[in-house]
Amino acid sequence: MGRIKKFLLKYWIFILLSLIVSILGSLYFINKTPPKKVLPSLLSIPSPEFYNYSLKVPLNFVSLENNFPSLEKEQNAFSVENSFFSSEEAIIMARNFGFINEPMVYTDKTSSNIFYVWDTEADHLSINLTAGKIDYQKNDSNPKNPEPSTLPSLTDVEEVAKNFIKENNLLPPEKIGLVAKERYYLKATETDFQRVSLVDEANFIEVNFQYEINNKNLVGPEIALLIGANSEVLRFEYEKTFKEVENIGSYPLKTKKEIIENLKNIKQINYFNIPDYYTTPDESENIINIDLNKINLVYLKSDPRQIYLQPIFFISGKANLEDGRIAETGLYLPAISDEYLLK
Repeated sequence: MGRIKKFLLKYWIFILLSLIVSILGSLYFINKTPPKKVLPSLLSIPSPEFYNYSLKVPLNFVSLENNFPSLEKEQNAFSVENSFFSSEEAIIMARNFGFINEPMVYTDKTSSNIFYVWDTEADHLSINLTAGKIDYQKNDSNPKNPEPSTLPSLTDVEEVAKNFIKENNLLPPEKIGLVAKERYYLKATETDFQRVSLVDEANFIEVNFQYEINNKNLVGPEIALLIGANSEVLRFEYEKTFKEVENIGSYPLKTKKEIIENLKNIKQINYFNIPDYYTTPDESENIINIDLNKINLVYLKSDPRQIYLQPIFFISGKANLEDGRIAETGLYLPAISDEYLLK
């Protein structure tokens, strides 16, 4: 014990200096080594698949890159249950619409979609069980005898339409909102309908709804109603969203740098429409230049059988065609950071 004490007294200064050097060295390496990135414990989900339109020209997104908006850093993803209608559900809905007879049943050979159809002199109802779609129309309305005083107002028509949807048990799940996108007066012409601004000129009101989740547009399914005198629903076009929706977590989203890098490797678009024309897919090959200049965060119902609903960047713009027409174009880019997407 005495020898140890003598050793410490004799060499204490060296021992202290060695201890200080060891502490400073440890602090240096701790600060120099970056902390390991810890990813949230989130479920990896499949990367969605989209219908593609082929292109012969490269994408131009310079204006988007130069005027890039501020984007959210994370957003929720959901597990969803399919939107099929069972045969029992279809029969019950038909009874709600006043059809008590047995339906005619058709199967589309191309899509394998199954249709239940009811027809009377007064009404038509078609339910696509596979895609979750309803098409209802009254055949006995007389649009040539306008009764504008009995039409609901543009202010009240949203409630009229929502009540109709509710009465037929077709409201979406609680997490999905239903928002009126358009409401306008229509006048019947010899062959079609024409929008008018005055109720005294109108025969009908059309109201269109879109679905929303997390205050973001749910692209794909929509609802449209044609409403006539005394708030009677004359036409109803409906597509179901999902039976169940469950939040599975908030996922990190791609940064601007990642989005631009992704765009450099994309050689197709997913949305192509020529306004006021019937657009065929092969017409996208007539694009001579394309400018993508806008980006929005949306959700997309891409398939009746999908099991996940995830945030998507819709990057849109305009394209010029060989014949001088201008098309609306866009592409869907999975918004979730790639480390959470299964390849």
